[in-house]
Amino acid sequence: MNAAPQVNLKPSSATSAGLRSVVPLSIVAILLGPAYALMVANSSPSLAVTLQPLSGPAGWREVDNVRFDWRPHFEGQSAQVQQRFRKGVQDVDVYVAYYARQNAEAELIQYENRIVDTPWLRKSIMGQLARSHATGAVELPVRRMDWNGRKRLVVYWYWVDGQVTTSATMAKVLTAKVRLFGGNAGAGVVVASARYFDEPGLSMNALTQFVATFDSSKLERGDP
Repeated sequence: MNAAPQVNLKPSSATSAGLRSVVPLSIVAILLGPAYALMVANSSPSLAVTLQPLSGPAGWREVDNVRFDWRPHFEGQSAQVQQRFRKGVQDVDVYVAYYARQNAEAELIQYENRIVDTPWLRKSIMGQLARSHATGAVELPVRRMDWNGRKRLVVYWYWVDGQVTTSATMAKVLTAKVRLFGGNAGAGVVVASARYFDEPGLSMNALTQFVATFDSSKLERGDP
């Protein structure tokens, strides 16, 4: 059984080890950029798959018949799912977009894709959550969103070839690595959000607890 991910509030930081791992792949992607672009353009169409319903952490129950007032936008995805989970009086929404195989019309990182679709506006970053995965820890910026008086906290992470990141640039680099050298073609994004009213404290606590124990390991292994 996989150990539950751990989460802690901590300030943003960049580690030298992380930079060392990104730079060589970035150089490769730049040098082989034209070849990579040709491979993407000539790649097979994205596969249609069915995502299994998400399971909430222990103590969180799924809420049925939800009319969501927010939704991420990811074009060309093979499958997507959005669900709401409740513990006590606190709700957390989760959205997953999955790309079984990326190509020119179906890329995880592209201009049209958005973590939260319009008319929601990003207001500020209020902190960071450090979430542990099988491949190491990743910092999740907690963003405030606002639309017509409605307010939300949002965190997200991408995965490509089993590697987890919040950086769109790093997700592109990992995609290039898979294209050029092979690996798990499955990729996607997990977005978790909690609504708040006057102060975000209770919603921040709920989001922290949920993210700490939400198991996304099957998705990240390419087993949706």
